[in-house]
Amino acid sequence: MKRVVWATDVHLNFLGRPDRRAFAESIVQEAPDAVLLSGDVAESPNVVACLEEMAEIVRRPIYFVLGNHDFYRGSITRTRQAVARAAAESEFLVYLNTQDVVELTPETGLVGHDGWGDARLGDYRSWTARPLPRSSRCSATRPRTISPGCCRKRWRPIPAWWR
Repeated sequence: MKRVVWATDVHLNFLGRPDRRAFAESIVQEAPDAVLLSGDVAESPNVVACLEEMAEIVRRPIYFVLGNHDFYRGSITRTRQAVARAAAESEFLVYLNTQDVVELTPETGLVGHDGWGDARLGDYRSWTARPLPRSSRCSATRPRTISPGCCRKRWRPIPAWWR
């Protein structure tokens, strides 16, 4: 594999079919060996359809993960299940959540995992979290971020619908 097109935050649900087709055809024009999509492809009700439509036009491996917008207006679990089914049935869609390391070349591997990054767990009205003062941040996190993994006691419980 020599040539890869990488696109992120494409939000295809905001485009009509002609514009989605034009986007996919612009990828084909680049003559890639594969496509990488790193989240926010669409929203839950239409993410599978957008991925399948792109695969039909691009006709090359499309390696992807989901971002927070891909779960909007749906269940995270059901969205992941639907996407995994679609990828399992597709010749071109590769859902990285369901894969081990994907070898692109003998020296290059690809791994990926979905993310929910709006940091509000969908609760926009009552969310009150603010960045932690610099002195109280966990050393395992990048500057100016909060990590639920190592700062768990500072986070509210995860709602059942999010699991």
